[in-house]
Amino acid sequence: MGPIKIFETLLVENNVGNARLIMKVFDRFIVKNKVHVVEDSVKALEYLYKRGNYKDAKTPDLIILSLNLPEESSIELLNKINGDEKLRLIPIICLNNFPRWWIDVLNHSVLFKVLTD
Repeated sequence: MGPIKIFETLLVENNVGNARLIMKVFDRFIVKNKVHVVEDSVKALEYLYKRGNYKDAKTPDLIILSLNLPEESSIELLNKINGDEKLRLIPIICLNNFPRWWIDVLNHSVLFKVLTD
C-alpha cells in the first residue's frame, strides 16, 4: 500500500460559525484531509492562483463555496473558476443559507463515501 494522500479542501466561507460546523464534519471522517479556510472570493482566487500569502498552497481536490460572500460575488468567482482550464476540473459544492440539518446530511452522504474510497 502506497502513502496515504491528504485530501485538500478549500472552504470559502465568510461566516465563522458555518466554517466551524463544516470543519467538525470533516473531523469526523477517517480520511486524511486538510481544510483551508478563506473568507471571501478575493482570497479564494489568491489561494487558487497561489498568489501573496498563498504562494505555497496546494491545488484543492474540492472547493466548498458559500453563495453569501461579500465583495466580489460567488457567481463571479464561479465564472472565473469555470473560465480556467485547470481550475474548472475541481469539484465545487455550493452552499446557500447554511441550515443546521446540512451537517446530518453530510454525515450520511454518499459524497464522503466516494471521496474516502
